[in-house]
Amino acid sequence: MRCSWAGTYAQGGAQPAEVVDLIRERGWLAVRGNGDDLLVRLADGSAPADALRPAAATHGTLPESVASHALWSVDRLGSERIEYLRTLPLSIVRGPFHFGSVVLVHATPWSTEDVVLPDADEAVAQRIIGDAGARLLLYGHIHTQYVRRVGDTTLMSVGAINGSNDADSRPAYAIVDLSDTITVQPRRVDWHLDERLDAYAAAGVERRFSRDAPGPFPVRCQPGVALTAWP
Repeated sequence: MRCSWAGTYAQGGAQPAEVVDLIRERGWLAVRGNGDDLLVRLADGSAPADALRPAAATHGTLPESVASHALWSVDRLGSERIEYLRTLPLSIVRGPFHFGSVVLVHATPWSTEDVVLPDADEAVAQRIIGDAGARLLLYGHIHTQYVRRVGDTTLMSVGAINGSNDADSRPAYAIVDLSDTITVQPRRVDWHLDERLDAYAAAGVERRFSRDAPGPFPVRCQPGVALTAWP
């Protein structure tokens, strides 16, 4: 079994340094996310805290609390961990296997910022998979799980550990089985709000309660139910 991560590891949580250290110590594969890019730019002084990132144009002005938390994360990470985030790849490719390749990205093969929603036009879905050269393309960024067949390929958003954007606020991940067929299994993790709040309190940072509430998107995947992604 191999564990891979879809980006944005140290922005928004209570233990940014510990998360980065754990990924590195265990040799897990990881791609770069927009949150990682934000921290790198803040560390470099190239992203003013009141501007943050281009995604603000899509999602509206981000609150001051996000900027202050990002700067707090930069301080906790230090230069060596920031450099690690800087060098993470945009994509990870497994294969080719007999069925083709499996590709993991944060948002798209060319960007950590672009937003591809579950109901994106077919042409957009085809471009993402085609540019990646994937039979199965996995991504994060939008913080909601779904699986979508696109011709003889599959697009899956694996969800998010922190801050679900759908009606199930639990952390989400996926199990991918690569054998004679490809199956994907969405999963959720039960969590305790008090423990999470205690971690933020111990770190001395404010937790935005809205990130623990159900999000605006419907739940599109039943946790624990394996879906055939190929053939």
